[in-house]
Amino acid sequence: MRHISKPDLGKSARELFELCAGDFTDVSRRKRLLELSKSVETDSAHFENKFPNMLTGLLTQDPMENGVTNNEIVKIYNQKFAKQNSIGRQYYDAIMALPPLGICPICGVRVISTLDHYLPKTKYSTLVVSPNNLIPVCRDCNTDKSDYYFSKTSASPLHPYFDDIDDIQWLIAIPKENRTVAFEVQASELCDQVLNKRVANNFKLYKLGPLYSKKAAQVIADEIGYWDKMSKKKRGIRNLKEYFQSRLESVELNRSSFWQVAFFKGLIEHIDIVAQWL
Repeated sequence: MRHISKPDLGKSARELFELCAGDFTDVSRRKRLLELSKSVETDSAHFENKFPNMLTGLLTQDPMENGVTNNEIVKIYNQKFAKQNSIGRQYYDAIMALPPLGICPICGVRVISTLDHYLPKTKYSTLVVSPNNLIPVCRDCNTDKSDYYFSKTSASPLHPYFDDIDDIQWLIAIPKENRTVAFEVQASELCDQVLNKRVANNFKLYKLGPLYSKKAAQVIADEIGYWDKMSKKKRGIRNLKEYFQSRLESVELNRSSFWQVAFFKGLIEHIDIVAQWL
């Protein structure tokens, strides 16, 4: 996962909610929705100040005290925030523009295509347009997470706005004899026990292992001929190891892809296995 800055939209969660809810033409509906403004403000502040702890306390009653259902509140997001040309769409687009190069901060591989509600909008409806609850992600990461619900902090997914593990080596790559590479999570001394569990859970939830193995297989297929040629030069396998080291330094310097950092480190550390591929 890549850390990205929190959205700075110039409007609070409450102001966005009131902007979107206030755009409904039905007076009675608009009035009932706007009665929830204080709850939106309180719950959004709780989310930001308590993350990742005590989030289950934000589960919304359905229907709420004034009779508004979760489904009605979800329509604020669908019709007045995410919909093209809606009153809130400019803020949707601003959040979508946050990830560098448009790459999904969750997987670090695919291109973003939508906003994901970190806490599902069907269960935490007061956060339906809260900027800190909206994460730009790719289609596959959004699908894999779906309406994932957790009751323990250790089971909570990582959040690109709040969690920063960019400088922590949590991913390792293990070359196998059949020209494949397996990716696994490695607990870090720089993380407490809860964060290590969250990292492992995140890896499983988003099916990152198979994704990175597939990407590694593509690199191997594209470059294996060149690797073989390098290994047959005068300095043999040392040439190849130095090549992997230069590739590693490049991806580390550019912070381009955390799976590639693990990949080239794995090739260097298990150069004897790589030699068997050639």
